[in-house]
Amino acid sequence: MLHPSSGKDQVRALLVCDEYHHIAEYLTERLCHDFSAKLQIVDVLTHIPSNLSTQNVDLILHTIPLHILGARTLLISPFYRKSDFLAVEHTLDLLLMERQHLRHRNLLLTYFDPSLFFRNQGIRTKEEAIRFLGNHLENMGICQKGFTESVFRRESLSSTCFFESFAIPHAIELNAKLTQFCVLIEEEGVLWDDVKIPCVFMIAVKQADNPAFSEIYSSTVDFLCDKAALAQLTAAENFSAFIRCFE
Repeated sequence: MLHPSSGKDQVRALLVCDEYHHIAEYLTERLCHDFSAKLQIVDVLTHIPSNLSTQNVDLILHTIPLHILGARTLLISPFYRKSDFLAVEHTLDLLLMERQHLRHRNLLLTYFDPSLFFRNQGIRTKEEAIRFLGNHLENMGICQKGFTESVFRRESLSSTCFFESFAIPHAIELNAKLTQFCVLIEEEGVLWDDVKIPCVFMIAVKQADNPAFSEIYSSTVDFLCDKAALAQLTAAENFSAFIRCFE
């Protein structure tokens, strides 16, 4: 018996296994029991049809040898040993992590604009960076006058610098006309408190996007915490190269 679910954070899987001694039923019950929060088995097959489509599944679990070009597959034992449990758990976690990174990337790409991307402007201090980026957001009509001063007030409460690598300054009020990033890359570094950082991502947030703000913020931090990604962003010579780093 299948256990359908509408959970968006589940891996949709196809189970392909022997029909011998009710193996399909046994494996389905065990897998659904062990991974109810992560796994949705959408179908169970005892053979592979010639016209099989894998577009609606993320993973094929199988007990019989098979190779399907372009599909994620995992061979498990029909006896479902401890090693199979661990292999399935690892694969599900990997797929869900990849999905989260993809969702974060797509979310971030929504809020960048080439007119708000700046590189090597000769800015060397936190104060200069906040003033420079804030003024651009105000002058473009994305934020109201006073936005920059609100960013300074927010920064005085606690630093928005992360891991001595990048900063994400923002205002106390979330009253921008659009949710948008304004990006500054300085290869020689901006002195942010006591450390030099290469990237500043100022974010303006529209009130309607307030429920998503924490995800936008955490998505940015998550992406920039990857040192290789941060190095690529810093080296991006133009906006097109910058955007390609997310892809």
